[in-house]
Amino acid sequence: MSKPTIYLCDKPTDTCWQLGAELSKEKEVLLIGWTMVSEDGGVPNDIVSILSESLATIGRVSFPISLESTELGIVKEKNLTSQPLHSSGMKGIMERLFTGIPKYSFILSSSKPEVIEKTFNAAYFSWEMQSTVATLSDSKKPVPTIDIKTLKNLVDNKSWIATSKAIQSDIIGILKPGTDGSVAGLLFFSNETKAAFVRVIRSTASKYGIEVMLVEEEDFKK
Repeated sequence: MSKPTIYLCDKPTDTCWQLGAELSKEKEVLLIGWTMVSEDGGVPNDIVSILSESLATIGRVSFPISLESTELGIVKEKNLTSQPLHSSGMKGIMERLFTGIPKYSFILSSSKPEVIEKTFNAAYFSWEMQSTVATLSDSKKPVPTIDIKTLKNLVDNKSWIATSKAIQSDIIGILKPGTDGSVAGLLFFSNETKAAFVRVIRSTASKYGIEVMLVEEEDFKK
C-alpha cells in the first residue's frame, strides 16, 4: 500500500480547481490535495488536523460558522473572538431574509487547532459545497473585521481575489475549498509566509506518518 501523501502545487493556473479565472495571475498560491479518502465523504480527519495545526502555527484563522441556540456557549470560549454576521433588530431580520444566512451566524477567530477544525465541517458554511472561506491573519494584530458583504465576496470565485487584496492590510492569507472540497487553495500575500507554511505542513504531517510532496500541476491532476 502506498504511503498517505499530501500534494502541494505551487502557482496553479487551471480553472478546473474551481478557484476562479484570476488564480493564474497570482504568484503566491498553493494548491493542496491528498490521497486519503474519508468514509463520510468529507475531508479526511488527519488532513483536517494537519491543516488546522499548520494554520494555527502560522497565525490566526477567521471563518464563518452557524450555530444552534444551544451551541452559543462556544462564542464565549477563552482565546476565541466572535463577530455576529447579522445586525440586531429589524435590520438583522432583513439581512437574514435577504441573504438566507441563519440567525446565529458568526465569524470565529482563533489560533486553536480544535476551533479551526470547524472550518471543514460547518453545517451551513459547507466546505464540500464550497460555501465557506477562511482568512489567515497575524495573531499579534487585531482580528480582521469581516461583514456579510465581504464574506459573500470572498466565497464568490469571481471576486475573492480582488476582495482579498482589498483587506490585505488585515490578513496574510486566504484558504478556500476547491473542486467540491476535494482540494484546498491557499493565497498568501508574501513568499515568506508561503514558504513558512510549506515548512510547517511538512513537519506537522510527518507526525501523522504522512508525506508531503511538491508536484507540478499536471502531476497533481493524476
